[in-house]
Amino acid sequence: MKKYLMIIVMIMFILGGCQSKNDDNSFSKIAITNETISSPKTPSSIMVNGKAIVIDLDKLLKVDDVIKGSELIPPTGTFDTMKPVPFNDLKGWKVIHIIPSLDTPVCSLQTRQLDYASSEFKDVIFMSISADLPFALQHFVDDNKIMGMKVYSDYQGYQFLKNNELFMKQYSLATRAIIIVDENNKVKYVEYASEVTKELDLAQAINYLRQNYQK
Repeated sequence: MKKYLMIIVMIMFILGGCQSKNDDNSFSKIAITNETISSPKTPSSIMVNGKAIVIDLDKLLKVDDVIKGSELIPPTGTFDTMKPVPFNDLKGWKVIHIIPSLDTPVCSLQTRQLDYASSEFKDVIFMSISADLPFALQHFVDDNKIMGMKVYSDYQGYQFLKNNELFMKQYSLATRAIIIVDENNKVKYVEYASEVTKELDLAQAINYLRQNYQK
């Protein structure tokens, strides 16, 4: 009898551990703050594991800059369904999550956190941009049940990343940043991770959006 009970307990543990990472209880709602939130200062350096990356610090995005659009590739599972989407066709306020790769723990975690947070802002586009292949994006979206976040690839020439100084040349990957733009693609809030392997302060970004976005 004890043997059967142990087997049942083990099965329940395994099933519990296999639940979707993005179910309703995976992330708590980001707490509302009464503190006035403003865009963080531009970092004096950007590093990967303590080593400076090749990037023009003078050209990093700042508040009131206008994002330079280009074509992006949405998730797809086949070559014949790979269709570019012009960034400028995406209308309205946008939360733009720039990441090196969804196949890394920090990028995956924070993308899922933003997907969860996006349900609070029905008229704001939440999007993630990386140099991942569109096929990898499709696997990520399917495996994590991403519903509110648009996920895009800039692997074809890295034009969006290069045009907006979000590209790490020595890695051929995006750096890590979160950018909030208005309906005119003017930057209202931007945070670059000074250490690319570390998390961004998503709570600050979401609270900025709460305080400043008007339908």
